[in-house]
Parts: sequence; structure tokens; C-alpha cells
Amino acid sequence: MGCPTRSTSSPRCASATRLFSLFDAVPAALNPSRFPIALMFVFIVMGIFTIGDGFTQRDFTTRGLHAPERTPSDARIAAMRAQAAVREAVADPVAFDGMLQLLAADQQQAGDGVLTWNLSIEALREIARDGVATRLDEIAADATLDDAARARATTGANKALARALATIEEVRPRRLFESFAQDEKRAASQVIMELFALDFDGFLVAISQAVAGTPAALWRADPVAASLVLLAVLACACFAMAALSRMSASELARGIKLSAREGAWFARDRSMRCLMLPLAPVALVAVLLVIPAVLSALLWVPGVDMLSAVLFPAALLFSLLACVVAVVASLALLLMPPAVAVEDADLADAVTRAASLVIARPMDWFLVLLITIAAISIGSVLVGVGLEWSESLLLGSGSLFSKPTTLPASMGLDGGVDTLFSTQRYAGLIVSAWFTLFHALFGAYVLSLLSELATRAYFLMRFRVEGEDVSSMALSE
Repeated sequence: MGCPTRSTSSPRCASATRLFSLFDAVPAALNPSRFPIALMFVFIVMGIFTIGDGFTQRDFTTRGLHAPERTPSDARIAAMRAQAAVREAVADPVAFDGMLQLLAADQQQAGDGVLTWNLSIEALREIARDGVATRLDEIAADATLDDAARARATTGANKALARALATIEEVRPRRLFESFAQDEKRAASQVIMELFALDFDGFLVAISQAVAGTPAALWRADPVAASLVLLAVLACACFAMAALSRMSASELARGIKLSAREGAWFARDRSMRCLMLPLAPVALVAVLLVIPAVLSALLWVPGVDMLSAVLFPAALLFSLLACVVAVVASLALLLMPPAVAVEDADLADAVTRAASLVIARPMDWFLVLLITIAAISIGSVLVGVGLEWSESLLLGSGSLFSKPTTLPASMGLDGGVDTLFSTQRYAGLIVSAWFTLFHALFGAYVLSLLSELATRAYFLMRFRVEGEDVSSMALSE
């Protein structure tokens, strides 16, 4: 099946060792047929984070999870800043103050205490929009103003609204998983910067921050919610990657390009094993920790504590096994969806195959992981720059026949949809939705590239460990 000597002098062996070529993987991930599955995953993750934030009412600042959570007094000060910005923008500040007093009185009677963010962000934005709309109407109806003065007053009102909305956005509460997503974006940006700066130490620190530091901060903030949400995200990621890996493997092994429907149907028929890929190692670790937990608890029971103390080495042994399983499973998780896609393996076989490849050649796998991160960084920069240039060209071309601020506003930029009124606002909401989909393409490409690299890595590691040729891929039933 494979090259007996595993020498790269053979053409077949040479092609196998070139499977992990950056120049092939980065453009291969741009295959449009893979984007529906990847986009589906991006929007599912956004939905999972939104649901998680709905059940965990936390209040973080723009500094993220690594800064302390905002105290009630900090929240009151932030609310006062936002309300002051809105008061400056609206047409009748006195009426606005009266409205706040009425709302505060109603909430105090209901037992909600001092007014902080009980006046919701959306309520503040709506008040700002309505107040500025009234102010613009008064400017338009003021007969004492000439055209130049009316234009200046209108510009001032729009700028006041933009400042109010910017202040609200700056000081509003950041929920738990929203802060987690922002911290991960910052860590990913740091990884890319350190890579292109050729700072290996900073590169490793940034990777550890993205992979371990930020998830650990999330877990410390809310262990139960973090565990449930992260496991749900990993399960969905394994499902999507199994479909994408099947598409990549078919093209690499047989030159057959599968459609998005065929890839999705492959993963659907094996949905339980795909979704359980990250859950099975967690369940095994939990089972291994039962004995240490029981023996530790028995140390506090008089009469049984001596027996527990004698048997305590068993607790240490099972804790060590749990640690080994957790580390190996974490390192091998990237290879588990390709194992399902390439071998059509069941749950146990996919987990053990991926783990055996990592254990057999750990240094090779570490090198592959570093190349994977480098490839994702390079591909992300290329696609991110392309999307930004596309956005700039769109804004530039859109301003040829309209005011320069019109198109950015309709796309949700520079105050965006919140600064529009009447039908423009609803048209802006539609354009903003298209713009959100355009931005989601970046996340979809990253997942597509990760799946492509994981599939190539699985083929390469399988060849290095077992000597299996690329063409030895299981057929679909």
C-alpha cells in the first residue's frame, strides 16, 4: 500500500510528503463548493454564543475577560456617560431627563434598585434616534435659518447622534461569550503579527494565549456555561470539518470534487460519531477522575480515611492517566474529523487512530501543527486583505454618485443604520445583513482552510506512521 522504505526518492512517496504544501492548501480552501458548509458553521457558532450570553448575565468591558468584571458602580458611571451623550444629541434634553427619572422611579418601585443598564442599550439608541429626528425636523421647519446655517445645524445634529451612538457602543456591557470572541480575535491578530515579525517566542506566547489562556479565562468566569458552550462549538466544528474533510480527501485521493450537498450528506449519515468526537475524550477523562474524586472524599470520613490514604497512589495514577488522555486528545482533535472522512471510521476507531498517529510521531506532529498555524495565518492575511480591499472599492465606487457618507451609513458603518430614518433605515438593515454575510466569509474561509490542512496532515501522518498511500481511502456506503 505504501512505500516500503518510506523514502522520498520514489515519486509516490514524494507526492505524499508534498501533501502538506502551503501553496496547494491555501488556494484549495477557496473552493466555493465548501463555503455553504463553512458559513453554516459560522452562523451556528454565532447563535450558540448569543444563546450562551442570554443565559449568563455578565458585564465585562472592552478589555475583555482578562480584566475584572465591571462592578455595579462602574456600570452606573458607564450608563451616565451614555445618557449624557444622548442628552447632548436629542432636541429636548429636559424631556429626556424627565423620561429617565420616570424610568428610574418605576424600576425602584419594582425593586430593581438604582438605574444602571436597566434602561436597555436598544432603548437608549431608540431615544437618541427619535430625539435627533425631532431635532432635524425642527431645523428643517425653522424659517429663520438660511441654507448654509441649516446645513451646519443638520451636520451638527448628525455628528451629535454619531457621538452618542459611539459612546453607547464604547461603554455598553460586554457579555461573557462576546468578550471571549473579542479576546480570541485579539489573540489571533497577535499570532499573525508575531509570525510576520519572525518572533518565535512571541509567536508561541500568542498561540498559548489563544489556545489555552483565553479559554481558561472563560472557564474561570463561568465553568458550567463555558464547558457547555465550548463543547457545543467543538461538536459543531467536528461535524462541519468531517464534511469538508471528505470533500478534500476525495479530491486529494481520487481527483473527485464533491458538492457541498454530498459532503454534508456524508457527515449527516455519520452525525452521531462526528458530534461525539470532542465529547468522547471528555467523557473518558471524567470517568478516570471518578476514582481520585472518591478517594479524596473518603479522606474526610473517619475510619475510612486510613484505607483511602493507603489507596491514594491509585488516585494519583488515575489522575495521571486522565492528564495524558486530555493532552493527547487535545493534540489529536484536529485529526479526528479527517479520520472519519478518510477511513469512514466509527467513533472509537477515529479517536484511537488520531491519537495513535500523534503518539507514534509526536515531533512530526508538532512540526505539522506549527506549519498549520503558519498556513492559517498566511491564508487569513491574504483573504482578510482581499475582503478589506473589496470593501474599500465598494465604498469608493458607491460614493461616485452620492454623498461620501451615504453608503457607509447604509452598510452599518460610522453610526450606520442607527443614523438613518424612514425607509433608509430599513434599506440599511438589509444592506447591513448582506454586509454581515460578507464578513462571515472570512470565518468560513478559515474553517475551510483548517479542514483542508487537517486532511492533508492526516494523510501525511498516516503515510509517515503506517506507510499508507493517499489513494487508500474508504469508499462511501
